[in-house]
Amino acid sequence: MQKREGKVSKEREWEVVSLGQFMDNPPELPDAILEPDLLYPGGKMEIYGVAKGGKSFLAQQLAMCIASGTDWVGYRVPRSCKTLYLQGEVSKVGLYKRLTKASQGYDQARVRAFLCTAPDRVIGEREDVESLGRIIVENGIEVIVIDPLYHFLTGSESSGEDTGHFLRLLSYLQTVTGAAIVIIHHSRKSLTFDGKVMDAGFGEAKGSTNLVQWPDTVVRLHKVSKDVRELRWEGVRHGIEPPDKTLIFNGENCRFEVLTNNPAEVIINQLGEGPLNAKDLKALVMSETGLSLRQVERILNRAVEQGQVEMVREKGDKRKVVYKLVSWKGEQDE
Repeated sequence: MQKREGKVSKEREWEVVSLGQFMDNPPELPDAILEPDLLYPGGKMEIYGVAKGGKSFLAQQLAMCIASGTDWVGYRVPRSCKTLYLQGEVSKVGLYKRLTKASQGYDQARVRAFLCTAPDRVIGEREDVESLGRIIVENGIEVIVIDPLYHFLTGSESSGEDTGHFLRLLSYLQTVTGAAIVIIHHSRKSLTFDGKVMDAGFGEAKGSTNLVQWPDTVVRLHKVSKDVRELRWEGVRHGIEPPDKTLIFNGENCRFEVLTNNPAEVIINQLGEGPLNAKDLKALVMSETGLSLRQVERILNRAVEQGQVEMVREKGDKRKVVYKLVSWKGEQDE
């Protein structure tokens, strides 16, 4: 086979080694930034969910936890890392108000966090990455949280070419800085079939499939009710997906807190023995979870929409409502 003529730029050369060389010189295995195996130095993570669903609050909480070495909604942060929160959606005044609440309980002198509010900036060219990269290297920043992705993307989220270009720039940023990157992204509009909401897993993320293939870890913030969210791990490249968690938003400190009892599971367990009237079911769920009546009603309505639970009005009195599992078959159904 004849060799092709031409010079190859050193910058563009591919690093090729033999299997023996690779195995004799193993890469350094870094300690995780977020455990178990959720985020590593130089790693990639995506948090996505519906608009106005609390993603930015969760992202700010993640940045504060990593910067202070504080566990994040029940997941371990082994050490503090200098963290940059790069955001383009909230004004400086709005961000200050949020962080005034969110920073309660932290020793600000020990929180190694950096902030950049950039409503007029994008990451569209290599020069953008190099200027940002210099700041990251000079300050020893190890984690970058980009909130939201669409603001810094040039082009369309639905375009494979545009998202591919953007993600290659982020990969280049990782290469020159060694930092881990967390991107905050939106989900698409829900699909319904036969009146029921369909869940396509990480296919629920908005736009090109590049945006869910690129990260090592994908986590979805699913809105259950006004204040309640489910944190769903939908892909963990370097480990096993940990158990999902149910969170409730605390407006006093702008943080999410873990609910010990998953309200959706409590409803299913209570109805497992048979139908219950609405008043008794709501009281039981409120007692086990500590949620308000309104929060429980929203979760019940969601379970009905998803086809897990059926609401039936009694024949003799239309005002009386009974809930039962769609899959439940009792004596009255035989």
